[in-house]
Amino acid sequence: MDVPALGAPTHCLMFSRLHWFLILAFWWRWSNEIVARVYHKNLPMPNHNVRLITQATNTKSPIVASFENLISITNKEGRMRAFVKATDLTNAEDIHDPITNQNLKQLPMDRYYGNYVYIEIDNDLRRTNPPVEKIEIPIRVLHVVKAESISSEDLSFDSHIVPLFSYYVRYYPWLHVNEHDDQYEQFFDVENYEHFRQLCPIVLTKLSKADDDPGKMPRSRDFPINGIELIKRWQASGMRK
Repeated sequence: MDVPALGAPTHCLMFSRLHWFLILAFWWRWSNEIVARVYHKNLPMPNHNVRLITQATNTKSPIVASFENLISITNKEGRMRAFVKATDLTNAEDIHDPITNQNLKQLPMDRYYGNYVYIEIDNDLRRTNPPVEKIEIPIRVLHVVKAESISSEDLSFDSHIVPLFSYYVRYYPWLHVNEHDDQYEQFFDVENYEHFRQLCPIVLTKLSKADDDPGKMPRSRDFPINGIELIKRWQASGMRK
């Protein structure tokens, strides 16, 4: 079959909703819907199989997000739907961690976790091997703090508050600094009890802002789910160290 050097593809796969990335968290938004449409010669293509693929391995993170099914079939409008589910990072059932090369039941809070999923259809005009249309979707999975399982009497800064910021400290240790005479001075150390106790109201305000608010606490969009509520409980219970 002759294929023109230039021309519109016969098959097209595109999002019905714009997804730059998805953020999931077990028991918070443990499953999220992905919607896309399949077109054939610029017309919606009904009753068409769309393959749902989960990344097999990832050198930087365990596989913590996956499709619930392997295939989605388009409806009469050419639209497909699929659900991505998240792993509970605090009860991971011996998931393999490529960083430590160990099987872990609880994944440390000082790292990011995520992987890719893909939606795919065949397209014979694609000069790839195999000839397919594919969309790659990055998924980030967050920790969920089960605050209800921690009594107010047991809440402490070292055991419960510091771990919430462990990824923050690891990746951005000098984020809160001022420059004086060509030297940098850290004005807020989230692991320092006195620093945190004094600035706790400001921290809560900045953490609570919307993600698109420029005043939100820097690099806090991946903060553990229910972490803000835990800090408020710790504050109300007397701020034990």
